[in-house]
Amino acid sequence: MAPRVPEDPQLVLTATEDTLTRRYGSGEPPTVTVRGPLGDLTAWLTGRRPQQPLGCRLSGAVAPLPELLGWP
Repeated sequence: MAPRVPEDPQLVLTATEDTLTRRYGSGEPPTVTVRGPLGDLTAWLTGRRPQQPLGCRLSGAVAPLPELLGWP
């Protein structure tokens, strides 16, 4: 699902029930961090609606979920 993630800004996904963290993008600031259960993060990345709301922060401030690219 990595091809759906834009290069900028860097995207960090963190599963709340595990220690799993995945980083995508260039690594340059700003950083968007999306947190939630692994199943809900996967649903969002595949274009489905998560069962629970995901938390999203842009450089530490609350932000809307970023737009993902279309399917390659």
